[in-house]
Amino acid sequence: PVLGYRNPSGKQSEHTLLIRGGQRVRIAKRDPAEKNLELVETASLPPIVGWRCSKDWKYLMAGHQNGTVSVWNMQRKQLLRYFNDVDLAWAAGSFAGIEATLSPDLSMLLTPLFGETFNGKSAAIYDVVTGRRIRTFGGHSEWISSVAFSPDGKFILTGSEDKTAILWDISMSRRIQTFEGHSEGVYSVAFSPDGKSVLTGSYDDTVILWNVATGKRLRTFEDQEAGVSSFPFSPDGKFIITGSIHNKTAILWDVATGKRLRAFEGHDAGVSSFAFSSDGKSVLIATGDNTMILRDVTTGQHLRTFKENNENGIRSVAFSPDGKSVLTGYYGNPMILWDVETERKLSSFDLSTPGRFGTYLSPSKNFLANNLGVFSIDTGKMTMRLDDVSKSAISPDEKNIFVVSNENNETFYSLWDITSGERLHNFKGHGKWIKSIEFSPHGDKILITDSDGTILWDIAAEARLWTFVNEEVNSVVFSPDGNSILTCSNDKTAVIRDIATMDRLQTFEGHRKIVNTAVFSPDGSLVLTGSDDNTAILWDRETGNRLQIFEGHSNGVKSVIFSPDGKSVITNSYDFYDHTVILWNITRGQPLHTFESDKRVLSTILFSPDSSKLFTMGSNDTIHLWDFNSGKLLQSFDTPSQEFINTITFDESGNHILATGVWRPLYVWDVATGKPVAFGSGTHDGILFTTPEGHFDGPSGVRNKVAYRIGESLNILPVDQFFDGFYYPDLYKSILRGERPLPKVTVEAPPKIRILSPVSRITTEQEQATVEAVIDDQGGGIQKPVVKLNGSEYLVDELPVRENEKQLRWRFTIPLISGVENIIEVHSAASNGAIASQPARIIVDCEKPKKRPELYMVAVGISDYADGQRIDLKCARNDAEVLAKTFRERGELFYGKGKVHVKTVVDSQATMAGIQQAIAEVAKAAKPRDIFILTLSGHGVTLGERYYFIPYDYKCDNNDWQDERVRRQGLPEDKLDDWIASVPATKRVLVYDTCQSGSALGRSTSYEKTLESLARRSGCHVIAAAASNEQA
Repeated sequence: PVLGYRNPSGKQSEHTLLIRGGQRVRIAKRDPAEKNLELVETASLPPIVGWRCSKDWKYLMAGHQNGTVSVWNMQRKQLLRYFNDVDLAWAAGSFAGIEATLSPDLSMLLTPLFGETFNGKSAAIYDVVTGRRIRTFGGHSEWISSVAFSPDGKFILTGSEDKTAILWDISMSRRIQTFEGHSEGVYSVAFSPDGKSVLTGSYDDTVILWNVATGKRLRTFEDQEAGVSSFPFSPDGKFIITGSIHNKTAILWDVATGKRLRAFEGHDAGVSSFAFSSDGKSVLIATGDNTMILRDVTTGQHLRTFKENNENGIRSVAFSPDGKSVLTGYYGNPMILWDVETERKLSSFDLSTPGRFGTYLSPSKNFLANNLGVFSIDTGKMTMRLDDVSKSAISPDEKNIFVVSNENNETFYSLWDITSGERLHNFKGHGKWIKSIEFSPHGDKILITDSDGTILWDIAAEARLWTFVNEEVNSVVFSPDGNSILTCSNDKTAVIRDIATMDRLQTFEGHRKIVNTAVFSPDGSLVLTGSDDNTAILWDRETGNRLQIFEGHSNGVKSVIFSPDGKSVITNSYDFYDHTVILWNITRGQPLHTFESDKRVLSTILFSPDSSKLFTMGSNDTIHLWDFNSGKLLQSFDTPSQEFINTITFDESGNHILATGVWRPLYVWDVATGKPVAFGSGTHDGILFTTPEGHFDGPSGVRNKVAYRIGESLNILPVDQFFDGFYYPDLYKSILRGERPLPKVTVEAPPKIRILSPVSRITTEQEQATVEAVIDDQGGGIQKPVVKLNGSEYLVDELPVRENEKQLRWRFTIPLISGVENIIEVHSAASNGAIASQPARIIVDCEKPKKRPELYMVAVGISDYADGQRIDLKCARNDAEVLAKTFRERGELFYGKGKVHVKTVVDSQATMAGIQQAIAEVAKAAKPRDIFILTLSGHGVTLGERYYFIPYDYKCDNNDWQDERVRRQGLPEDKLDDWIASVPATKRVLVYDTCQSGSALGRSTSYEKTLESLARRSGCHVIAAAASNEQA
């Protein structure tokens, strides 16, 4: 029976529960969280136009070319918050990105607003944690060009083109003072470190110091030629330095007296930016030729020079709090960190990412492609990388991809094999702006429409078959059988041509104005045309006779489509007076329904596979779903702000809407509820699928580049740290099957781990190192911490000591591998294990001479089980013995005689105790530099998310794999993990050569997760010989 059920809170569920007799089901113990986790991704961030650091260098704020603002964690280079409010992005590339700033406590972002409502004359404060706008300040009569927070964070200062600066009280959004006195617009403002005075700089070539309390002018600095572009205070507030991009001299001033103290000369270009060191003893001066000169403030002496070959100018510079490094940022280019003492580059990082465009799904929806590459929907992995690609299309059989690329202002076409990445054919292009690419149904020909017209290509011959010039042809489509093409023209006709000869097969005449569009019916027997005469006409393909005329639009018909069953048609008129979609019955020629979804251009109209629904999408990317029979609006699907939807379609079941975008490659909505159920996020590393509840699936590379925000906070962690609680293999296909998996754990913040000693990387002649770490509870508890050496779990003798309720201290000694880099990590997680901590890491170099490793192997194989022949296997013992012999003989060629140690554990020897004893013997002999291989051949069973290897002495009855019996007698993977971790060898391989008897239906996602979990915990390289429904 199908039963409705209630969540524990009493709320009625939106879903039904199907219960089948004799099967266990899982019912949620709690309501699914509304929004536990928020996805934070860096994809498609435009180049930066300006940036600012917080004083403690924990956070960095960047403005982007499109006027949006991002806030980053400096240490981890992690995006924390992206502000894409339409009022920020309205004036793309304007002052918005350059003039935004963070409050001293880093909780607020202050920026001018440039939307239609504000026109740049207002400023706003956003909550950095939530991303919400919390205050608006309006009072200027011209654009605001500069903003600043007071040191105590209670006031803000705005400077405007209206020649004034205004002081505001944040808590009341009230004007406190207006500073008037400049003869030109104010372009820069700053508070003194004590907050008692402010500086304003103007295009009138003056900088004025004002008293905050009285609003009176205290001092005017006007000895700078060609204007002033920057004027920071020294940390103690006693000095300011001024300079101009139009002048090669910077001037140091005494704030108290207004006197000019020193001129810093000798620059080869105008001055663009300054930064005082934290002690105020030196100043970094950046110039227009991308040179940075460090000078002594007292003497003016030239101390250091930093030079970067870059076409774009330096936008900002900043000192680290300890004064040992400086950060520089360039317009649209990476940030560079420099060592002050040596003048060397320490690192560089980019706060922008390549934009994604042209994202689409392949015909059978097995691949997703965009300008970055082609990605497998099954695995999320990139199957083919694309560079400098402006457009592409995947063939109907999904074996090939047609690519448009640009080199030296020329356009080139090529056909590639998706699997091998091999280039199959080359074509010389004929235009620059590609509108569309369409394969013929057989995939042997292709239509390319660009700014010049449309060309029909024969792929195998790499030859043009026909050219349709824009002035002559408005659209070209293939017939369903691929043997002919249909064109429509400005001469008021539509024409069918033979694809081989281009001979006219049929001409359709009857429209009074130009024909904009023409399509075939699904079976190819009918043709539908739409014209600027406000009508659409249905034609018989064979006879050319007009069957029906559809009249009802007040403007030209721009697009027409048939329903999948061919019984109805849709006509669309979209100019500024008529944005309607009309559904018609082709037999009677009468309108069934009229859909007026919005007042914008309707860019997409599509039927569901069963013709029962249709959706429309306007130019504002709002999607509406309509009922075919009643014409009623069923659902509206809103896309995120600033998103641009490329393509949209139904899945095969018709229960989900799939859309491809620029910000995110893929969106999946549930048709019944109108709610998003999955997203696809992408980088060059692959596609990560996520759900609103937090489950995810995708390659490990992308899991480390996309992050989750825990609640409304700046606690942002890479998705990969959520593996144990939220990783769900095969997630995307599970969602399309109608599954809605709920997390089995709550979201709890993981502990923070710090290594106290050694403080930094060290070199030693000792063969061991002592490390001291602390683990601080962040509210989610502390799971037992572990140590890893070069990626492999290592069991140390010492145990952590609890300092207090919220902290563990761990001092341990670990052996080192001589002659190599020893990476020592401390790992932990929240107490429920759902979210892992960011590991703390230290590197120790051991200078002892490098020693050759030895190979240890334990090969387990069970063919003859103790409990009769029913579960015996034919080849398992032989597999183990062959592997053992191979490694014993071949291993000596690599490791030398006496350096290969192989033990077989077969049949009656392979009890749980026997396997443990064999591994324990290796643990006693192996060293960290050695290699350990464990192979297991026999039966394996997956129960829930736990995998069991079946030992020799397993007892069974009529039900061989009864759950409770497997749990009692099987060797669980976590116990095996502990045994493996006891082996000091840091290079470990585990081979599962097992039958997955416990999974009856399809590939077990639990088995996949179990294998990867084991690899992550122990540091093993895991090789699995059988999927869940396969034999080894």
